[in-house]
Amino acid sequence: MTLSLIPGVFLVLLVVLSGLDEPVAKQEGLGFSYKPIGMQQQKTSDQETIYTFITSKFKKISLDDAKKISEDLVSFGKKHNIDPKFAAAVIARESAFKKDAVSVTGAKGLGQIKDFNFKDLKITDPFNINQNVDGTIKYLKKMIEKWNSNKEMIAVDSTDKRNPNNKKVINKEDHLSLALASYYKGFTAVKQTGVDKKTQKYVDDILAYYQEIVKTENSN
Repeated sequence: MTLSLIPGVFLVLLVVLSGLDEPVAKQEGLGFSYKPIGMQQQKTSDQETIYTFITSKFKKISLDDAKKISEDLVSFGKKHNIDPKFAAAVIARESAFKKDAVSVTGAKGLGQIKDFNFKDLKITDPFNINQNVDGTIKYLKKMIEKWNSNKEMIAVDSTDKRNPNNKKVINKEDHLSLALASYYKGFTAVKQTGVDKKTQKYVDDILAYYQEIVKTENSN
């Protein structure tokens, strides 16, 4: 199983927002918490950081939509205990922040959510920014929690060509990469067939976007 995390990114992705001024990063269920260096002296808010990232890199998005998306990412990130910058990176990869995006497979909206997930995520209008951001974050958290609670702690190693059904022990540090892969491919599919090259590229793209957003935060 080829899984990669940009150094330093893993610890700051799943965030328990005990307060907007001093968020504490935490990988739930792994028995540790971590306060990233520099977070206490954060120069700009997450909302401003995400807004700047959207308007500077995705220029086709209207300023009003960029403002609404960044507001909702922070609001629902706080509600569901997910770093809004991480969720923003997912949306950047999924739809390039186009609220009316529709994929060839029928996935809709900012987080490219499939119709069969609408009921569970309480989505009635997938093109509504508020509903889709909320649904995206809830589904992302669901994937993270599935891997955190995966008692078997194994998955198929898709890189083992000699034995394609070979199981590989999952490291705790792999959970977020596996959660991203599952957002794209589905939890059961990732567990049964592993992370293929296309899915790994998807994961890498999101982590790269996340790092860009963090750089935007630090440069302001």
